[in-house]
Amino acid sequence: PLAIEQYLFRFTEADPPEDPIMSITGYQWISVMVAAMVVPSTMMTPYAFRKFGVAGTCVMGNMITALVTLALLLIGNGPATSAMFGLFVFVMYAGFPFTVFSQLTTGPMLDVIAPIDKIGYVQGLNNAAMNFGMAIAPWLFGVLADNTNTNLAISVGIGISVLAAAINAPLTCDSRFGRVKPLPPSSRR
Repeated sequence: PLAIEQYLFRFTEADPPEDPIMSITGYQWISVMVAAMVVPSTMMTPYAFRKFGVAGTCVMGNMITALVTLALLLIGNGPATSAMFGLFVFVMYAGFPFTVFSQLTTGPMLDVIAPIDKIGYVQGLNNAAMNFGMAIAPWLFGVLADNTNTNLAISVGIGISVLAAAINAPLTCDSRFGRVKPLPPSSRR
């Protein structure tokens, strides 16, 4: 909502109306292409697991989410210029793959702690919980933004990301969620 408010509505709702920096079609394309940024994240995650551990990658993802969101909040509240819009889009696309890290860690951590005969059940609960959260959170943030303002809603999201990092940090002390050892080549297995 911040991008659409700052780079579209600020111009179209001015008196007299001005040409916006971003069109509604541009906004739709930007939103759709964010989904494609999951692909680089899935490609980077195995490296992060080996370097930082699964729990460390989770905490890093939570903190990067907070930092990227804060950067977007600051950029979005700056002057509404084409350069700032370009910076906004760049930071969003450059940062988004790292924000997905925390979501990609839940499955591997649950695989470690779930009884072998309950892995499917546990992963099903994990997916259900994540899907429920992804369905309800945008609505809740929308209600919050409507009743207060977009900046407060985004700030709450930043706080939730920092809180998630703090909650997940103790998992880094559990050796089961540590660094993932690379598999030997298939010819040596």
